[in-house]
Amino acid sequence: MIVRSEKYPSLVVADLGIRFHDGEAEVSDPGHLERLRRMSGMGVVVPEEPKRRPGRPKKSE
Repeated sequence: MIVRSEKYPSLVVADLGIRFHDGEAEVSDPGHLERLRRMSGMGVVVPEEPKRRPGRPKKSE
């Protein structure tokens, strides 16, 4: 999932090993996404995951 850093485009979150380039970072770990959501005050934007209909399997990436 693409996470944006609107305030600090070169933000580095060292304890998670995440580095934003031009305001964007690819993050797949759900725990990291949750921690990044708590950084909204710093301009970090984690998009909401699309809701799926019950009974439909997730697409493989």
